[in-house]
Amino acid sequence: MYCQQNSTNSVVVDNDSIEISILKKDIEKLKLDLYVHEFTLESNRDYIDSINGTTGHLIDSFGIIIGFGTLLLTILGVAGYRTVRRLAYEFVTKSVIKRVENRITELDDKVGRYDGTIEILEELVYTEGDRYGTMPHDLSKPSEDCSVENSNNDLVSEEQSKLDAEKEKLEKEQSKLEAEKEKLKAEKKKLSQEKRRVTLDKKKLEAEKLKLSEEQKDSKK
Repeated sequence: MYCQQNSTNSVVVDNDSIEISILKKDIEKLKLDLYVHEFTLESNRDYIDSINGTTGHLIDSFGIIIGFGTLLLTILGVAGYRTVRRLAYEFVTKSVIKRVENRITELDDKVGRYDGTIEILEELVYTEGDRYGTMPHDLSKPSEDCSVENSNNDLVSEEQSKLDAEKEKLEKEQSKLEAEKEKLKAEKKKLSQEKRRVTLDKKKLEAEKLKLSEEQKDSKK
C-alpha cells in the first residue's frame, strides 16, 4: 500500500506504512532500553567484581597479617613463656624466701626470749636452793651473843617450824620452776628443730632459683 493522489488533489493514507513506521520506532526504543539495561547490568557486574576483588585482597592481606602474626606470636610465645615462667617463679621464690626469713627471725627472737627466761629461772633456782641449804642451819646454830634466846627451846622450835614450812614452800616453788624450765627447754629444742627445717627449705629454694637461672642462660645461648 502507498499514498496516491487522485484528480481532486486528495491524499490517501496508507495505514500499513504508518503501522510499520510505529513498529520500527518501538523496536528502536526497545533496542535502546535493552542497551541501557545491558549497560546497567555490565556496570553492576563490574561493581560486584570490584567488590569481590577488593574483598579478596582484604582477605588475602588479613590472611598474610594473621599468618605473620601467628608466627610472630609463636616465636614470642616461647620466649614469653620462659620469661613469664622465670619471673613468676622468681616472684614466688622471693615471696617464700621472705616468709622463711621472717619466720627464722621470729624463731630467733623466741629462742632468745626463752634463753633469757631460762637464765632467770636458773638464777632463781640457784638462789632459792642456796636458801634451802643455808638458812635453816644458819638460824639454828647457837649464837655466842644470844645465850638467853638459845636457851628458850620453845622459841627455837617455833622458829624452826616456820623455817621448815618456808623451806617446804620454797621446795614446791623450786619444783615448779624446774618443771617450767624443762618445758621451756623442750620448746626451745622444738623451735631450734623448726628453725633448721626452715633453713633447709630456704637453701632448697635458693638452689632451685639458681638452677632456673642457669636454665635461662642456657636457653638464651
